Amino acid sequence: MHIPAQKYSKKDVLNDLKYFEIVIESHPLYNDHLDNSKISEIISAEQRNIQEDSISYFQYKVILGKIFYALGCVHTGVTKPAFVAKNIIPITIINNDEGFFITDSENKKLIGEKIIEINKIPIEDVFNDLNKMVGSDGGGNSFGKYYFIKNSPFL
Repeated sequence: MHIPAQKYSKKDVLNDLKYFEIVIESHPLYNDHLDNSKISEIISAEQRNIQEDSISYFQYKVILGKIFYALGCVHTGVTKPAFVAKNIIPITIINNDEGFFITDSENKKLIGEKIIEINKIPIEDVFNDLNKMVGSDGGGNSFGKYYFIKNSPFL
């Protein structure tokens, strides 16, 4: 099963990252608790890594997640704005030992289907990337699973 995703132009993403670097410098943790060059290094590396003309919402979210992870503040984030809700894929998923499955959908034929990939990216890779951008108290991946399930309609 393939789930489509919205694309963002490379130019827009690069402009956003420049803006984001400026904005994050005003975050209270930036000067007090961080190596000030770390965030800039991450942003620069991600800017260099964008090779295609556009990236998916999920790819963009992973880039931002790496920045938030380095910032180390669980209260800081970016969410998809409500005005693009028409692009949401109306599904609900669950994860168990056998994988990720659709548990609710407007298309009832999809219920129970195992999700194999999203935009030709294996679902395990998508989940592992999301796990790199959210932490769980005491380690582990429980919050990462919750985050993935909560945000799967946007991926």
